[in-house]
Amino acid sequence: MENQPERSQDIEHYVRSELAGGHSPQMDRLRRNLLDQSSGLFLWVDLVVPMLNKAYDQGKTSMAMLRKLEEIPRDLQDLFAQIFSKDQEDLEECITLLEWVLFSKIPLMPIELYHAVQYTYLKTGIAENMALTQDMVVRYVLNCSRGFVEIIKARTPVVQLIHETVRDYLGGNVLQQRQSGVSTSHVSGQELQADSCHMKLSEACLYYLLNMYKMAPLTEEVLEHYTLAPYAANADVP
Repeated sequence: MENQPERSQDIEHYVRSELAGGHSPQMDRLRRNLLDQSSGLFLWVDLVVPMLNKAYDQGKTSMAMLRKLEEIPRDLQDLFAQIFSKDQEDLEECITLLEWVLFSKIPLMPIELYHAVQYTYLKTGIAENMALTQDMVVRYVLNCSRGFVEIIKARTPVVQLIHETVRDYLGGNVLQQRQSGVSTSHVSGQELQADSCHMKLSEACLYYLLNMYKMAPLTEEVLEHYTLAPYAANADVP
């Protein structure tokens, strides 16, 4: 697919419409270099353009943006590693969010994922976040994930990884130091292992239930509703 003309045209259109910086000989050179280095990988471009736009928003010149592009690995796996290792701020919070996306039994809505991270990592409750808006939640999810997730626009929006290569990377290579010299050794060797992650998420669910009980103790009527309703179709289940 990378060699199809239509795909190259789509990437070029995306770069021209999404890359900030206006039109100048230097910016045209930046766009050409970006297209050349992409090797037809839309995912690579989708991750790199926001990085260059961030440099532009910080007041960097087009030449500085060119230098930044030269520092970005062309290999997807190395790019993933650089994204993780470049900035240590809120890294563990990012990993917690990705664990929920990776190991949840069902896809989570943005607000569900937001509260899941709060209870798992920050140990804060719903009452502390009553002023949340949909826009705040969306910005939090996208920023915290470092671009590794997207929100599917549907009747019920849910969060998913931007590509299966991200799942493969998180499941296998994120914990290893790559030959290129980009180190991800700051990520614990147990962080993204299924067993330990499921334990971490189940503990967060228990913490949530205990806190909800303190806020609104369960009455006999509520207990009866939530314990019997799921088994209404099967009278043999106790």
